Amino acid sequence: MTSPDPFVAQGGDPQSKDPNIPTSQLGTGGYIDPATGLPREIPLEILPAGADEPVYGKTFPEAQITGAPELNHRRGAIAMARSGVNTASAQFYITLADLAFLDGNYAVFGYVTDGMDTVDDIQLGDAISSVTVTAGANNLVQPEGAAAETEPAE
Repeated sequence: MTSPDPFVAQGGDPQSKDPNIPTSQLGTGGYIDPATGLPREIPLEILPAGADEPVYGKTFPEAQITGAPELNHRRGAIAMARSGVNTASAQFYITLADLAFLDGNYAVFGYVTDGMDTVDDIQLGDAISSVTVTAGANNLVQPEGAAAETEPAE
């Protein structure tokens, strides 16, 4: 058993907006593109430490990489949740402990820099009321032809 239990706080399931979705199904939903009605998924992308280029579409074991990723799963890491290698969509998690066993298998994209005590207090059913991107907003790119969402994230 990994300690603490649970060892991550996970959010971002679009299904959580629907009060009729059973709690047992939360954590299984993804973003559905309203223009096409199809899931929009993000390919796995992990940068090995010291590398110039990330590895795309493969975990480190699949790519036979034995080193560490540039961004690792230390306490407070924010990473993309997924059900398969290239199936990340809307869900993310925040690590509640150092979790090296996840390194090279999931894409860390940031860290909690303030308020980890608040993360530690998250309980099942809690809702995100706001998110602030403090750096890297210039990397948030909309696909061609897609309009920016006007509703705040939940």
